[in-house]
Amino acid sequence: LKEKVTALNLSVCNVEYDKFMQTESPIIAAVKQFYIEVFKIKEERDKDASAATPSLPDIRKTDIYRRLHSVIYDEHGGERFGEKEWLELISKTDEVYSGFSQRLQSVHPLSEFEMKVCVLLKLGVSPKHISQLTYHDISSVSSARSRLYQKFFGEKGSAKAWDAYISKF
Repeated sequence: LKEKVTALNLSVCNVEYDKFMQTESPIIAAVKQFYIEVFKIKEERDKDASAATPSLPDIRKTDIYRRLHSVIYDEHGGERFGEKEWLELISKTDEVYSGFSQRLQSVHPLSEFEMKVCVLLKLGVSPKHISQLTYHDISSVSSARSRLYQKFFGEKGSAKAWDAYISKF
């Protein structure tokens, strides 16, 4: 999908929607058809996923999710989330959200930090707590979220726009 869009090297974002839909050039017609097919595939996948995928409350019942929250809310600050726990959390997230990390990596390679940020966002963890868990400043977490948006979409976007994308991914 990404390769097709890159190969066409078109930016639909800069064209008014109505004008775009009324244009009859062969390239625009091909792009329209491509987006229609992508939309249909996404709609089917989302429908299948919503029927087959456990919801967030199901992941909240897991030991690794409880452990994550015990580290977040540790009043003494002595608890840490270890590498083995990160792997287990990513694995459980993949299980609950249909290969979440693999699907992300297939679109664009991510660093370990970026993957952790995405998994935590998917689980509804706040940026403040993400910074705590990853030992990065909150500004670094915010910058990473904005960079991820730009990486995936090729244009500047806000950290909140990335969060919204991940919540639906």
